Amino acid sequence: MAIKGKISQIFKKTYRRSYTYKLTKEGRTLKGVPNSKLSKFSGGSILVKNSPYFLRVISASAGIWTDGSMEQIRKTLLKKIKTCGITGGYFVIRVAPHELIRHHKMATSGKVDRISQGMRLAYGVPIARYARISPGINVINFHVKEKKDMEIAKKVLVHLKHHLPFTIKVNID
Repeated sequence: MAIKGKISQIFKKTYRRSYTYKLTKEGRTLKGVPNSKLSKFSGGSILVKNSPYFLRVISASAGIWTDGSMEQIRKTLLKKIKTCGITGGYFVIRVAPHELIRHHKMATSGKVDRISQGMRLAYGVPIARYARISPGINVINFHVKEKKDMEIAKKVLVHLKHHLPFTIKVNID
């Protein structure tokens, strides 16, 4: 399935209409609606959850954040908490992938030169989930146990900007 690798290239336009329907008019669920790859929205030591020292990752531009990318960020953060020398860390991903990406095989392939207007605007098959990100949204909260770990945590979060499809700002609170 070669289309999975091209999701970020094909669906960059954030002004397209949202598609969130999972039910038909009769009340049945649509076939082929994928489950979210993001299993948990938080991770780390729960004892640090109510710590007064935390950082916020805020989006600086608009974008589409797929559920596979969210799962990758979650695993990376769990790994970095254990390996970077942070005494205690807890993070929460604040957005949920509730919108669906549809893929119309004929309309997006390079094989077809001419396709009728009706077929070009047809709905495709749902292949993935994503969250629509707009500027200024709080995307991730990262709590640390001690104040001395704030700089290490900031470096970890700045490192994540290479894995995100939008630009970010890290604010210390």
